[in-house]
Amino acid sequence: MRYWKSLVLLLLTVPLLATSQVDAQQTVTEPTEATLIGTSPYLGGGLTTDGRWVVYSGSADLNGRDFDVFGIDLATGEEFDIATGPGSQSSPNVDGDYVVWYVLTDERQAIDAMYLPTREVFTVSAAQYGNYDPKISGDWVIWQHYSDDRVKSLLARNMRTMEPVQQIHTFPGGDNEPSRIFTRLDDGRVLLYEVYDFLLDPNTWVDDWRMSIFDLTTGGSRAVVAGQALYDYLVDDNGHEASLIVREGTVPPNGFAFADSTLVYQEWRIDGDLTLIAQDVDTGERREIAWYPTPFDQYDEFGSPVPGIYMDRWNALATDGRLVFWVEHEVRDFGYPSTIQGFDLESGVQMAVVQEREAMYWPDSFFIMEASNEMLVWAYHGELAPRYSDIAVELHAAQIADLVPEHVNPALPVPPRVDAPTLRYFAETGHILRHRFLEFWELNGGLPVFGFPLTEKFWEASDASDT
Repeated sequence: MRYWKSLVLLLLTVPLLATSQVDAQQTVTEPTEATLIGTSPYLGGGLTTDGRWVVYSGSADLNGRDFDVFGIDLATGEEFDIATGPGSQSSPNVDGDYVVWYVLTDERQAIDAMYLPTREVFTVSAAQYGNYDPKISGDWVIWQHYSDDRVKSLLARNMRTMEPVQQIHTFPGGDNEPSRIFTRLDDGRVLLYEVYDFLLDPNTWVDDWRMSIFDLTTGGSRAVVAGQALYDYLVDDNGHEASLIVREGTVPPNGFAFADSTLVYQEWRIDGDLTLIAQDVDTGERREIAWYPTPFDQYDEFGSPVPGIYMDRWNALATDGRLVFWVEHEVRDFGYPSTIQGFDLESGVQMAVVQEREAMYWPDSFFIMEASNEMLVWAYHGELAPRYSDIAVELHAAQIADLVPEHVNPALPVPPRVDAPTLRYFAETGHILRHRFLEFWELNGGLPVFGFPLTEKFWEASDASDT
């Protein structure tokens, strides 16, 4: 007998209901405004935590040059400098009391590290050219490297043994080199995300993308997921590229996160929705946990935002392996509130965990998030501020246990929401229908046929013994 996970929602078939059918003593915690731990004039190149330390790269230069690295001790609230000075210090990453970052000055481009309890600084890899984007987890540090002859590779070093640097992957060069490379590191496993784009013919542009796992201990590697998108390639009267219009396929994800065995990424199919995927990289199990309108649906013919609920498509994804976090933007006639949503992969319940203030500009709520060691941190651009204004970026942190109930019951009522084209809140039961569920409910009879929702959406095992 086999069991399949299916996404369900219970509906009340009696349409007229005066009071909620849920025990009035059970309530869901209101979305939380968590602790403000600091601000940065301009945030870029990384926000990271290991549960004890929060490390980020910021700059007073609104053009995004000359970054420095700063730290916050969550145990004491102390804010301190990690790497400052001429040039740029950026892309920090922290784990187990160690932080790594890359240095770019006229004299050197290196990967440096600090042992945070003593503030001792040392060099992981020194070179005159080509080291950037370091990641650290457990004993390992990885980073990308350009050699003097322009060969791009992925390097690694064991911080415990400080053995010589290992080359774990070499990328194609010349016209075949990847246009984008992103990495995540979880203990001894690297999640590598590559995008290759090229002109297939005078009218067709192609994006090939793939994600792979590299095991630093065994040296093995394997593919996890891949896709391709085709675009109409349009040029102006002078023969210069004018625009790319998606024709078919799956657009390369902008955001992804990786922890334990859980890979989270956004899948945008031109003939469907913008879907949030959670995939187990060991078993291959793949779950669609949330759906939103595609970017094409966000603007009308005049370029104005269309009222509705949309998912942030950039850096606003995080996971600790069990819980998945992402940002949901709501477009109203006036104001653009944003909410951090959470999804529990064990119970299969989605919940709003952090409610942010409204922003006056779209999509300038500008989030970066990371979850690690029971802590969620995020950066949020200041209230009523366009993204690149001189109003500071806010840094927040919260214990995940304070945001998400230990045992989530999908029958518990949720805080009220303002109705939108893809979302409807039912005060009669305290539950929400959204996107696909709402569309099906409306097209197939609505309240007289299905009644009010009795739960939030959740996953359950169904008997599939006949398959």
